[in-house]
Amino acid sequence: YEPEAEPGEVDGVIASPTCRPWAIANVGRSGLDDPRGQLIHVPLRWVLALRPRWTAWEITPLALPVFEQHAITLCAAGYDVATGLLRAERFGVASTRTRAVLVGRLDGPARLPPPPHDVPVSMAQVRGWDGAELVSNDGTSGDPRNRGRRAMDHG
Repeated sequence: YEPEAEPGEVDGVIASPTCRPWAIANVGRSGLDDPRGQLIHVPLRWVLALRPRWTAWEITPLALPVFEQHAITLCAAGYDVATGLLRAERFGVASTRTRAVLVGRLDGPARLPPPPHDVPVSMAQVRGWDGAELVSNDGTSGDPRNRGRRAMDHG
């Protein structure tokens, strides 16, 4: 699809390209060699065409180098850009997932947000349940023996 709006008519573009070609859990991951992996370039094309004031993208961490290359292109187009990794559970999401993020702005400095939580937020906390246990797969490289466990009390 091509954008139907004119440059400047859109304030922001949020993008989350398909993760499967980049996912750690996908042992056959092929990144840009997978036709679906090419979808990672669509947000860049749309932002360059629409010229929104801001943009925010997210994807699995293995695609961060592609976002960093896109950041160079966006900077050349006048955007201030920040890229990096954010941990979902530090932002009130009951999921232990690290995400690669790109944020860009035409009207000021782009910054990744600081995490509002020092410790992970669990489903127990989100739902108000006491006594649950957090089992984290983050950083396990797919080995279930490396899962972290800790009590997650509400409050």
